[in-house]
Amino acid sequence: KKTKDGHPFWVLVTNTPVLDPEGEPIKSINVLFDITAQKLQEFRLKSQQSALFELTSNLAIKEGKVEEALPLIAKVGFDILKADRASIWMFEEGGDKTRCVTAIQNSFHVHSENTVLEKATFPNYFRTLEKERIIAANDAVNDPRTRELAFPLFIPAGVNAIMD
Repeated sequence: KKTKDGHPFWVLVTNTPVLDPEGEPIKSINVLFDITAQKLQEFRLKSQQSALFELTSNLAIKEGKVEEALPLIAKVGFDILKADRASIWMFEEGGDKTRCVTAIQNSFHVHSENTVLEKATFPNYFRTLEKERIIAANDAVNDPRTRELAFPLFIPAGVNAIMD
């Protein structure tokens, strides 16, 4: 079944017969329960399980070849999160630079790498990373933790939200 706007929905139907004095069915009472949220969660979990299996069965990951495995890890994150872009950044020695080691965007699966962010240029962003370790910004261009990156990264790439 689909809603008027074309989205699928699922229901669980219970049917209880109403009997006459002789025990013959004369009507039934039907109750429908909307289980769409549960089904969507089930699909997400199956997708995540499949992605984890893909990662754990990957030879590069099994052999500890991190650099070789990073494009696959980015692709799996991209697919699972249904993101427009996923990238993996690593701190360089000393922690005053971070380098994009792989990125994937849109359905074209275009990988790019070697963009470098320097602590001297983006001090607030690096300070926040050191303090919080995870940055979830729904409005990355205006969020005080990430707005330093707006012009060089977010605006040209059309990035609105990030999770670092």
